[in-house]
Amino acid sequence: MDAPNNTSQSQDPQVDVPKENSPPPAYTPRRVPITDFTAMMARIIQERRDTLPNMGGNISRPQPQQTTCTSMLSDTVDDDQDETSEGSSPISLKIDTSVNVSRNNNIVCLTATPAEQANAIAKAVVQALHEGSSGRCGIPMIDESGCPRPLSIQVDAGLNVEGTGNVIGSRDVIGGLIQKRAGSSLRLDLDDEEDLAPTKRRRTSH
Repeated sequence: MDAPNNTSQSQDPQVDVPKENSPPPAYTPRRVPITDFTAMMARIIQERRDTLPNMGGNISRPQPQQTTCTSMLSDTVDDDQDETSEGSSPISLKIDTSVNVSRNNNIVCLTATPAEQANAIAKAVVQALHEGSSGRCGIPMIDESGCPRPLSIQVDAGLNVEGTGNVIGSRDVIGGLIQKRAGSSLRLDLDDEEDLAPTKRRRTSH
């Protein structure tokens, strides 16, 4: 009975203390030699160094920020262009050739009607803008996007007369009127002289 007990006691130290050539137990971690571990770490570091430039070129985090800033700037520029096109971009001109006559017995000689004068001025302005366009180093007639700038022309060619005995017309009309008035005044003077002549004769006869 003593022999089996001795064999069991002698086998326990063999299980707990592994020999040099025996495989390690299942629960023990695998031991890596220091030289192999150093070489592996050096290889990993070198691979990461090689991939750093590519990683720097493939970083996508700043891109959304840059895209967002660019979109915000483009929206702001579009808003500024819209405000400019709606506000100060159009070329606005106001032509006033109206004639206002007040009081009585006025004679106004017009070389042309107010409408003809306004039409002539508008043609002159359009021609001046065409001659002074950006093609001739003048006023730019297109915006930055290539769209034509709107042109607004307001014309006032009214004729307002207040009073009595006023005469408005061309040079021929006014000239004929003056001649008629001058002729009528001469006739009145002659008639007055003829009326006064018999009285003078009567006075001289006495």
